[in-house]
Amino acid sequence: MAPGDYTLQAFGEGRTDSAVVDVTVGAGSKAAASVAIDPPGFLDFDVTDDTATPLPCRLTVFNGHDANVNTAGAALRHWSADGSGTMRLLPGEYTVAASHGFEYEIEAENVTITAGDTATFDAALERTVDTTGYMTGDFHIHTEFSIDSTVPAVDRIRELAGDGMEMPVITDHDHRSDYTSYAAAQGLTDWIKPVTGSEVSPIYGHTNVWPLTGLSATEPDYYGVGLVEYDEDGKVTHRNQFADIWDIATNVFGAVVHQINHPRDGSGWFDHVGYDPALGVDYVDTSRWSPDFEAIEVWNGGKDSSGTVLDWYSFLDQGFRFTMNGNSDSHTSSKPLGVPRNYFAMPDDDPATADPDDMVDSIVGNRNQVSIGAFINFSIEGEDIGGFVTGLDSTDVDLDIRVQAPSWLDVNYVRVISNNGQVIWDDAISTDPSEIVRFDDTVTLSFDDDVWLVVEAGHTSARVGPIDNGEFVWAMTNPIWVDIDGNGDFDPPGLPPIAAGTYAMPKRVPSAPEIPRWSQPWP
Repeated sequence: MAPGDYTLQAFGEGRTDSAVVDVTVGAGSKAAASVAIDPPGFLDFDVTDDTATPLPCRLTVFNGHDANVNTAGAALRHWSADGSGTMRLLPGEYTVAASHGFEYEIEAENVTITAGDTATFDAALERTVDTTGYMTGDFHIHTEFSIDSTVPAVDRIRELAGDGMEMPVITDHDHRSDYTSYAAAQGLTDWIKPVTGSEVSPIYGHTNVWPLTGLSATEPDYYGVGLVEYDEDGKVTHRNQFADIWDIATNVFGAVVHQINHPRDGSGWFDHVGYDPALGVDYVDTSRWSPDFEAIEVWNGGKDSSGTVLDWYSFLDQGFRFTMNGNSDSHTSSKPLGVPRNYFAMPDDDPATADPDDMVDSIVGNRNQVSIGAFINFSIEGEDIGGFVTGLDSTDVDLDIRVQAPSWLDVNYVRVISNNGQVIWDDAISTDPSEIVRFDDTVTLSFDDDVWLVVEAGHTSARVGPIDNGEFVWAMTNPIWVDIDGNGDFDPPGLPPIAAGTYAMPKRVPSAPEIPRWSQPWP
């Protein structure tokens, strides 16, 4: 060290920072200083399900006793692969909550941490929300292999399992990662089956593609799905548009699902191709546009501030069947995974034995709902979400709707959205949160023309803490299509005759956003 005056301080996880000590270092001499620091405090925890089976979990720590876990800001989050472990905490009073996603109850207790001592926290979480026939996943996740994320892959798998993500898609920027080994190394294969994907990231929009199966040594992990083409001299000869990217992902790596990510984030693909929901696909830039995708990330990190839900409604009105997805796009451990998450229909909903190809079929077939806390069962004449109903005896249609949520979340409305994005039925829910089933009824509606029908449920103000206390309780299904005229086909209604701002926004969005308008005249 250069001679001079210095200050010295010691600090460490779970320890109170030491006092500051002044130190003078003289030329050619050795200086000495003594720094005293208190021992850390410890919290031993053990979390199981209600059958005493060790449960991957998240522990959320709040400052102070009796903190409101649905509204208070988290002081610390910790994930465990087997539900047990030891945490270091600064001495003080805390409220600790254990959770495992939205299908399980939470348990919270007051704990007091003393320097040098160990407190204990035990919890048994009951699975109360019945999601039989569905699995859950987040289809937009980043780890250390993304240029803009530093979360270690081993930590990410533990976080996903702890938050109840059964079949997530790993989508690092321009990178293919098989995370099966990370799950196996932590004993998590009974709880999670990660799927290999990639977020292909040109400057004019991003697209997720999965499942990627061509992980051979002949193709690089990075930029296997290339953004540009080169000649033999290394000069760029062609900049790949999304249609080119999807062809490579499909033909080289076996991708089946191609998802448009955050389509209106300023550099989003809908902006790039000039898509206006008031005008439809007849007015896009045809040199850039392609309809050869399966899914739209309508909800990114729980938000739709750019009006992508209106885009999705307009595609439904034009007869397209793009699946609505919702994902966290999490780049850091502080950004919760699975907010929102997807519940997709599966013939086998056990992560240990479920086939990712069935998940792919479900997403391609629209058999998906997006959730931040609530879960919806929706069927018509035995056809579930994503189905097509025909052969009805009358124009009256019976919608069987069931809404569930764990007791720590509240739900106060359910509604049906149809052609041209209009709310055609809604109802207030006043069921006590202790009742897991918040709504269970048959709603009969009459129609003159073919319809697509979507169910939305949630709460206009209640949040989903401790998972994420910034987001409203909410869920929305993909459609069921109904053939009213009996011709055996769905006849799309077409775009509404006035501006797209008349589309109904979900209740979780306080007001309709400004939608970009392009130079083409109204037809």
